[in-house]
Amino acid sequence: MHRQPVFIKRVRPNARLPIYGTEFSAGADLCACLDAPVTLAPNETRLIPIGIAAELPEGYVGLVFARSGLATKRGLAPANKVGVIDSDYRGEFFVPLHNQSGEPQTLEHGERIAQMILMPYLAAEFLETETLSDTARGTGGFGYDPLFLYEPLNKTFAEVTEEEKNQISHRARACEKMLEIMKGLHE
Repeated sequence: MHRQPVFIKRVRPNARLPIYGTEFSAGADLCACLDAPVTLAPNETRLIPIGIAAELPEGYVGLVFARSGLATKRGLAPANKVGVIDSDYRGEFFVPLHNQSGEPQTLEHGERIAQMILMPYLAAEFLETETLSDTARGTGGFGYDPLFLYEPLNKTFAEVTEEEKNQISHRARACEKMLEIMKGLHE
């Protein structure tokens, strides 16, 4: 597998370089660079230093995601959900880590707290216009869009009437409420 060279500078002497967990991992683990353990209280967010800066290739972006194990087992995930590191940024990396759990969570130096995926991107030239081309979807579907509920109607999204959409929306909210009640029964 081809590896894109990326220059990394340690801005803290005890920083660890990003590392892939396996040969085919998409995300490279980012490790906390701490002088002492840090404890995040429930619902607390803190900027956790990674201790590195990078020179990402032009036309690429570093996208920082949660590590699934850390998020599901300990409730720790980036507060911004997906971090963006632009190719012209040369400062130290930080992860705004949020404790979603009900318990204090302590981080140690070198602990893998997030993962970065290097991705190519296209820069847009935004052009103002008075009209946009027509599509089957049109302006519908912004926000909650339970497409699976349209299937029994044997209609595409564009064919569903406003009254049918309202009925579907009410049914979806009723289903969500039932799920909340069921979850409460199991707690």
